[in-house]
Amino acid sequence: MASSKWKTWDEITTISQSKRIVFWGASHWIERTLEKIGEVGDHVVDNNPNNQGIRFAGMPVKAPRTLSDDRSGLFVVITTANYSSVIDELHEMEFAMGDDFCCTPLLMDQRASDALRSLDQQVLITSPQHFSDEATGGGLYALSTADRQVRKLITGKCRGLARAGNNYVLVDMLRGVRIIDEKFKETGLIELPANCEPHGVACDANAQTVFVAQPGRDSVGVYELASGKKIDEIFVSDKWQNNKKDNHHVNDLCVVDNSLYVSLFSFTGNWMDEVYDGGVLEISIPRSELVGPAMSNLWCPHSVSRIDGKLLVLDSMRGQLVTMNWKRLGQFNTFLRGLDHDGQYFYVGMSGFRHADKVDDEAKSIGIDAGLVVFEPDTRLTRTFVVDEFESVHSVLVAKQ
Repeated sequence: MASSKWKTWDEITTISQSKRIVFWGASHWIERTLEKIGEVGDHVVDNNPNNQGIRFAGMPVKAPRTLSDDRSGLFVVITTANYSSVIDELHEMEFAMGDDFCCTPLLMDQRASDALRSLDQQVLITSPQHFSDEATGGGLYALSTADRQVRKLITGKCRGLARAGNNYVLVDMLRGVRIIDEKFKETGLIELPANCEPHGVACDANAQTVFVAQPGRDSVGVYELASGKKIDEIFVSDKWQNNKKDNHHVNDLCVVDNSLYVSLFSFTGNWMDEVYDGGVLEISIPRSELVGPAMSNLWCPHSVSRIDGKLLVLDSMRGQLVTMNWKRLGQFNTFLRGLDHDGQYFYVGMSGFRHADKVDDEAKSIGIDAGLVVFEPDTRLTRTFVVDEFESVHSVLVAKQ
């Protein structure tokens, strides 16, 4: 819905019934705007001296300063891609946006594009790459979308990342769950069972309990945040007790009220035999019992999340962000892992495909870059940040402002 400053076509048409419409910017946007509102404007103003004195779209073109000569009954519609500087000029002339002028609605896409280009967020990204040094490889990074600067904060084989009150919990596969403060200093450590291969992590609403996806044990480990004490372990089947293998590949999870939603590669426990019958499993936290599949038929899913009251998951091998009722919100030709949302944009981690031979034959291309994709689903506008410091991503989290 348009704000009072960015008018709809109906609003501009209504205004044109009582005011003289002046267009700022002798461009093709005028003809397209006239087609929508069905009215002839009074005249055009343009900063280019070469345009002043000519006629454009059947109207005389004047200098913008003439707007001050007789502004009674005028309403200015901006019809230039340089709308931002024109807005500033009109404000200097004491015109009020929304009351005295607006932009043509045709510029809404341009506005959305400009907003995405000027996005200023700090995004935390984890990489589980085994190799690491002080600047590259596995660890926790901060990416600035404003200047594309990447800074390594912590070194380690890092996967899951979640908020825990004013702190963060960070899975380091070589050490356990590291408790990190707002300045990214380690303040505690939860030790995990040997060979559990920890992946995703989540906390309850009160930041008292930590849930860890443990694919090496086909389980979710439950730990007390303050003490690191193990509270419970919930197995997704009895297969691990028999063969001590990663059968289901439990990887990410989120807490919603009294339920855990866990993404895994195979419900039947046969992913190592390339049976990718993956999905999202619901687990009752109070009863420590499996409720059943919340979503099926996913191919190597990750990053199950609850955003704006909806459960979402990355169908990673298909490069899709989908809701639990299979509404596709985004499609990308890369392996997806890591998801967050800031109220407007989705932030999706991308990793290069390690097994390109397994990619769907219908894929238009196969991405090999790692980094971040920021996108707005309504406009389908995307912005990609390729990061050369690492080769894979597990978690993405917009940093606290």
